[in-house]
Amino acid sequence: MEDKQVQTGISLYELNKMAMRQLPPQNKNKLKKSLKSIGGWFSVPPTDKQWFMLLCREKADYTIFHFVDFNYKKGIQELEECIKDRGQLFAIDYIHEENAYEIWIRDPETKDVSMYMLFNCPQMIIEA
Repeated sequence: MEDKQVQTGISLYELNKMAMRQLPPQNKNKLKKSLKSIGGWFSVPPTDKQWFMLLCREKADYTIFHFVDFNYKKGIQELEECIKDRGQLFAIDYIHEENAYEIWIRDPETKDVSMYMLFNCPQMIIEA
């Protein structure tokens, strides 16, 4: 994912972040439906999709999920817990071009939002 600059010198990420700050959180039903959709996405072949990363570059926050027994229901529970540890789930959107999810989380203290990408990352794993 590139950090594209617009003529004002503000990155696309910063523009998205400013827009997200102005919006209300997605409604709970949409968030629940999106989380369920992630569970289905976790289980889509190929079978090498056992490793997924939740990444926030801005905060240098990296979490890898490894599905040993393909227990996607537990994976969703773990993802929800991981999100709760970081703040309030604000929005979830599937990005087709990236085959990834943008997950926006609001920090409970600063009230600022940060975007976390959830994507398949088997190329980042070295097994020896």
